[in-house]
Amino acid sequence: MARLGAFFRGWTTGLLIGVALALLFAPSRGEETRMRFQESLRAAWEDIRRAAEEERQRLEEELKRLRGEA
Repeated sequence: MARLGAFFRGWTTGLLIGVALALLFAPSRGEETRMRFQESLRAAWEDIRRAAEEERQRLEEELKRLRGEA
């Protein structure tokens, strides 16, 4: 579980730094920047959901193994 927490902390930190740098150095108009930011957030949310689903599956398999079901 600590591994998942560390992953999300690192991922969130990287995302925030990347967004801040993108906004600082973006040569495009505000509307374009907002659209790209929204797309990035959607992609990031999908990555989080995928990572959470993978971790859930891993934990379910571990629970089965510990119960002697697998």
